[in-house]
Amino acid sequence: MSDRLAADGVSAAGGTPEEFLAMIKRDIETWRRVVQKAGIKVE
Repeated sequence: MSDRLAADGVSAAGGTPEEFLAMIKRDIETWRRVVQKAGIKVE
């Protein structure tokens, strides 16, 4: 599987489910701020 991911330019990362959840929460907050600052609205 890692060879297939690497062929697509992606690398697998390890960690706990809690670390994964924390990363997702950080990403959501980051993109929430980007959307708000850009004034993006759902149509």
